[in-house]
Order: sequence, then C-alpha cells, then structure tokens
Amino acid sequence: MDIAEAARRSGLPASTLRFYEAKAAIVFCKTRVNVNHLMARMGNRGFKVVALSGELSQQERTNALSALRSGRANVCIATDVAARGIDLPGLELVIHADLPSNSETLLHRSGRTARAGSAGDVVTVVLPEQRRETDQLLKRANIAVRPQAVSAESSQVTNLVGEVAAYVRPAEVAIRASLKETDCDLIKSRIRSKAKKAA
Repeated sequence: MDIAEAARRSGLPASTLRFYEAKAAIVFCKTRVNVNHLMARMGNRGFKVVALSGELSQQERTNALSALRSGRANVCIATDVAARGIDLPGLELVIHADLPSNSETLLHRSGRTARAGSAGDVVTVVLPEQRRETDQLLKRANIAVRPQAVSAESSQVTNLVGEVAAYVRPAEVAIRASLKETDCDLIKSRIRSKAKKAA
C-alpha cells in the first residue's frame, strides 16, 4: 500500500467523519483486508467501529448491525456485502474509501443513507489518478456532480484534515526523539533513586 493509499484509507475518512459529525456512518472498502486495516486505524482514532464483510459469520454480522442500531457503535467499515439489503435507520453518511467496481454498486452503497425521506450525505475521496475512472463510474450511474478541484492549501482540505504541519528535517526528528527518550530515562532513574532513599 503506497502513502497516498494509506492516507486515503485512514486519515481522510476519519477527518470526513469528524467534519460531518454524523451520528451513524458507513465506510465502504473493496476488500476485507482494507476493512480490517481501516477498522484498526479508526478504532485507534477514537471511533466506535464495527466491521461487516463476507468472512464474518451470520451471528457476527447480526451483532455488528445490532451495535450500530443501538448506538454502541457509530461507524461501520464494510465491504460491498453491506451495500444491499441492510437497513440501518439514521445512517447519515456514506464514505467511499475505495471506489466501487461498477455503477450499480455505487448506487447501492450510496443508497444506504437518505432513506425514507431523511437527509444524508455521500462522500467519495478521489485521488488525481482515479479521476477518469470516477467520471466514467458517475456517468454510468447517471449521477451529475460538480467536482471541486482542491489542493493541499484549499480551505476545504484544511477543514477536513486541519492545518498543515511545518516541515521538519528527518535528522531533527531523530535528535528530538532521542532527547525525549533520554529525558524519560533520566526521569525514571530519579524516581528509582527517590524510591530507594525512601526505603
């Protein structure tokens, strides 16, 4: 997995979830490997996540859906197994972390939100090299959109991912990291010495 892929699968879906503040959301991936990777990353970022993919037993799927419906989880990371036939009331946001393989799947995935007259949003993060594929997919699905071209400096990107950190040369990072480790060792040794003196 390259750097752009890793960022798209972990950072941007998480930032999108925070930006939209959806009570319940589903993030679609192409493979269960991607589901497992993204689930771990999202869990580490504080989201209450469940997974839905083909290798899960029926009981595991039922438990995941129950957690979403009850509010014990607010994000479902799923393969296309969740694109059809699953009703998740109150689902406010669908994120396509991976592009679907065809327009029919795109429509089914996107149709998980805005059901029964309620509002919902669908977000697809598209890397520059995926633009042509995305345009064809949307055209086949009869979906008209006005894509927004953004750069790293665009306000839309800043709203999603936050301010860009200042560049730090790798050598400085290594020195800072080693200093922090040394400081920790000093603190630990001082604590040990005080403990020995007290005894």
